[in-house]
Amino acid sequence: MLYRIARLKRHIVIFYHNEFTVALSKELRKAHIPFVVVDENLTENEARQSKYPYYIKDNPNKEVVLKKTHLSSAKGVVTLSPNIAENIAIISSVRLYERELHRTPYYILSISHNREGYNKLKKLGADEVITPTQLTAQRFTALIVDPEVNNILEKFVYSINTPLDLEEIKIPSNSWVIGRQLKEIKLRKRLKISVIGIQRRFKFIPTPDGEERLEKGDILLLIGNSRHMASARKLLTSPVPPKSFLSQSHSNIDKPTSDQPTPNSIADQSEPLQKPNSKDLSQNSSQNILQK
Repeated sequence: MLYRIARLKRHIVIFYHNEFTVALSKELRKAHIPFVVVDENLTENEARQSKYPYYIKDNPNKEVVLKKTHLSSAKGVVTLSPNIAENIAIISSVRLYERELHRTPYYILSISHNREGYNKLKKLGADEVITPTQLTAQRFTALIVDPEVNNILEKFVYSINTPLDLEEIKIPSNSWVIGRQLKEIKLRKRLKISVIGIQRRFKFIPTPDGEERLEKGDILLLIGNSRHMASARKLLTSPVPPKSFLSQSHSNIDKPTSDQPTPNSIADQSEPLQKPNSKDLSQNSSQNILQK
């Protein structure tokens, strides 16, 4: 088993076995995402029934266990203990291990059953924390308000195979898009992705128009092709604008605007040259002869 785990790359390491782990593993298998489950109380029979392809029966808090999971090549970590202290311990261990390896940060998800635990886990290094009770309440409320919304959520938001994706992207302080209007960035034209909302501090802007200027810390709610979401994230969080944007800016500078006259327009606007009359020419020549 350990030899097979050592060959994994960009996999997910899930700590603790419970009903959430079983449900998550089912979705990961559908998405063809490799994963390893770690729990010291996990039996071989439970692992077989849960259809875990890779698992380790050991204490998740041991440093050697992190190496057994081949964490150095993993994409992220999910810790699903009902005990918040155990989740905190896992997050701290993973972040320390990450620094020792001098690698890009792991994507860490956890779970909490109350707001206090949510805040603690976020402060200590979890990228995302799911609160099942709050999530369930929000889902029920959406169904009560509009029962038809269930079909939309199932089809587009919670389904893996749909080509449509809904995602939030936060604008960092060094992003090139800060101060620019949405129409300048051209997300829809470039990537077929639309901005359906902006969370700006304590204010939410629904369906912003193209004149809206982006600010530092804005959270953009995007909807569009799931294949292009990674490109949208890269575009919006990059400190440097894409080459196509720079080339377009230069062409706009070089190209004369309607207010700037071209040489042809200057010629057109000047008074037309009048052809001299032959009679006038003869009179001028006669006067010149008399003067001499």
